[in-house]
Amino acid sequence: MAKRVFISFNFKEKGYQNDMQNLFAAHGGRVEATPTIVEKDVSAGGPAAIQAEIQRIMGPCKGLIVVVGDIAHNSPWVDYELGCANSQMIPKIAVRHPNATGGVPNNHRGMRVVEWNSQELIDAVRGW
Repeated sequence: MAKRVFISFNFKEKGYQNDMQNLFAAHGGRVEATPTIVEKDVSAGGPAAIQAEIQRIMGPCKGLIVVVGDIAHNSPWVDYELGCANSQMIPKIAVRHPNATGGVPNNHRGMRVVEWNSQELIDAVRGW
């Protein structure tokens, strides 16, 4: 699967991101993309290092999925990642975790929200 999709999430809700990885793998991995996250901790280098790492990882991605949990809407880094997607003209969607009640990030309220299931992801990612 050569197509990469950037997964944006609030680090305090990492469990939700893990569930998203599992959703990609469900039903024989029918979502034809590889979910990608920032894994390297560069926080010792400050905000500029974090921004550079986000841009490096997101650069080759064909789309962005933000995992909406209970607090993602207030996350400055999720907001930054969505802004990067906008500036790079990377399509984006939001997927609300079924155990969450939060909304999409405040600065991106009009973005498309899809249901938490493999078919919704397949349909969204297909066009990227």
